[in-house]
Amino acid sequence: MPTTQSLPYRWGRFQGIVSFAIGVFVVIFAVVILATGEKLEGQMFSLTVLSPLFIVSGYAFFRRKRFAVTMTYVWMGMAVLLLLIGVLGALANAQFTGTQRAADITASVFQTAIALLFWGACCKYYRRRRLEFK
Repeated sequence: MPTTQSLPYRWGRFQGIVSFAIGVFVVIFAVVILATGEKLEGQMFSLTVLSPLFIVSGYAFFRRKRFAVTMTYVWMGMAVLLLLIGVLGALANAQFTGTQRAADITASVFQTAIALLFWGACCKYYRRRRLEFK
């Protein structure tokens, strides 16, 4: 049976290319939006703020850098931070009814659980391959 290090690094390369491409695309799109005089609002503002993180993590995953494992923990921390912001936003919004708050909080918790499962699996993958990293 081949060792983990002798197996192809397909997932790391794929995840690195996709993360890097998303970060670069968001930056270019944000520059175009700002050049036309529009404001960045909502999801686009959030993605623009996260785009440097996409670029750095994409580079780490693709180039097999030592901080690739750390980037998975950073993304897990971001998922929890976004959960807290979402819950506090739902609780602070006086226009929401109790049912709407519960639905919004449930959706936030579900999204965070999915994100934590995904980044936890990525963390395990990168930790097993850490001997390959520079």
